[in-house]
Amino acid sequence: MAARLRLREARLKYGAKQAEVASILGVSVSSYSMMESGTRTTSGDKIAKLARFYGCSADELLGTGAWEAHDMQLARALNEYIAELGMRQVDVCRKSGLSDAHVSQLFSGKIRDPKVSVVRKVAQAMGISVDDLLDRAESYRE
Repeated sequence: MAARLRLREARLKYGAKQAEVASILGVSVSSYSMMESGTRTTSGDKIAKLARFYGCSADELLGTGAWEAHDMQLARALNEYIAELGMRQVDVCRKSGLSDAHVSQLFSGKIRDPKVSVVRKVAQAMGISVDDLLDRAESYRE
C-alpha cells in the first residue's frame, strides 16, 4: 500500500508481540516484520483483521484517519502532565536529550505520528509511563 502504515505504532500501543500479530494474520514473524517496516505490502483483508484486533479503524492503520486528532490528543495530555508536574518544556529537553524545537513541536501537536522512541523519552523525562500518557491522550477521544 502506498500510505505509510502504522502497524508498529498500533502493536506497541496495544502491547502485542510480533509473533502474536503474525499468528493472527497467518504469516511468519519475518513476513509481519517486513509489513511493519514497509518492505512488504499488506493486503486490505489483513488491514481489516488488524483493525478488528486493535479495536481501531482501518483508516487509522493506513494513516488516513483519526491519528491526526490523536497527535493533538497526545499534545493535550503532554501539556496537562507538564502543568501538573510543575515542569517546563526546557526541563523535558534537558532530561530527554531532545532539542527544544523537537519538544516544542511535540507539545504543540505539529509532529505527525511521533516515533515511539521519542514518546518514550519524553514520558521518562517527565517521570510518567508511556501507558499513562497514552491512556490520558485516548481519554480525550470522543
